[in-house]
Amino acid sequence: MDKLTSMKVFCRVVARENFSQAARDLRISPAMVTKHVAALEEQLGIRLLNRTTRRVNTTEAGERYYHLCTGLLNDIEEAEASLNELGTKPSGLLRLTAPIDFGVLCLAPAIAAFLSRYPEVEIDINYQDRKVNLIEEGFDLALRIGALSDSTLVAQRLLNGRLICCASPAYLQQHGRPQTPQDLRDHNCLTYTYSSTNNEWLFYRDKERHAVKVSGRLNSNNGRAMVAAARQGVGIILKPNFMVEDALARGELVELFADYEIPTHNVYLVYPHRQFLPAKMRLFIEFLKEYFSEKSSA
Repeated sequence: MDKLTSMKVFCRVVARENFSQAARDLRISPAMVTKHVAALEEQLGIRLLNRTTRRVNTTEAGERYYHLCTGLLNDIEEAEASLNELGTKPSGLLRLTAPIDFGVLCLAPAIAAFLSRYPEVEIDINYQDRKVNLIEEGFDLALRIGALSDSTLVAQRLLNGRLICCASPAYLQQHGRPQTPQDLRDHNCLTYTYSSTNNEWLFYRDKERHAVKVSGRLNSNNGRAMVAAARQGVGIILKPNFMVEDALARGELVELFADYEIPTHNVYLVYPHRQFLPAKMRLFIEFLKEYFSEKSSA
């Protein structure tokens, strides 16, 4: 068997921790996946994987071989990409992941425009709020919102965003308008399941920090559902501007604490650090930056 192909198959099995899922990703049979891994183990004279009925784990040697293979395959891909860019159009598959709300509301139209411009490119996008491991899960690029944790990934800011605290006129008429952030403790605040601050809302004024631990009768893992509930007068929300600006313009929501500063909620492009980016990925990054720059200035 071709050793390079076997290495690619082995790396996919390790990333997926499952032979069947690796087979689906690579569009080959599970039996062929098994043959590729077995061929490597026979050539190397060492067991690379421990198999159980539910998952696959690397041996100590397998873990080391996986990292070596990953580096080698990346180098080969970079070399091929740098040559392909000399005379070929961008083509092939891009695997992306993005937060659900931003992805559906803002990114989906951008992707449609990109695909129209570059017909040889295919995109497989996974909308989820969980922060995935790009390398291990086989993604080329991710969009992430808010503060970024330290990592070895490359990050480029795509959009300057901000959080807006708001409620419907009906809610404010019934429950009163909070005058300071501390007043939020006495209000029904709609909380987000994946809050990185454990539902502690931050406000600043005159360089003074105001941190308020909020709570309420509705918790959700979907931002659009929370905005819909707020529009119906259920409670107060703290959401990115791209999610509430239309409701604010229509008067369905009213901004609170406009005289306070709220930490930025920027959108970033994140991808593995490589010296040479494939044409499809480089052009996609450039396209998104241009697309959202035009949207911001419109």
